[in-house]
Amino acid sequence: MSDDRTPIARIKPKAIETTEPNDMEMARGTQTVLDLLARKWSVGVLYLLARGTRRYSELFYEVGEVSKKA
Repeated sequence: MSDDRTPIARIKPKAIETTEPNDMEMARGTQTVLDLLARKWSVGVLYLLARGTRRYSELFYEVGEVSKKA
């Protein structure tokens, strides 16, 4: 029986092409970040998460009444 599989050591990974974002993509990304930060509870939640991983219930009790929809 012949084995047609190529050994993993011989496989060369394909080069991943990266391109710099254009001005409109940068503006959309910036707007998305600002929209997230402008929400009512985001700043408080980010502050708490900066100190480590938290469960939703921990954030809920530390920040206050956080809406589950937002």
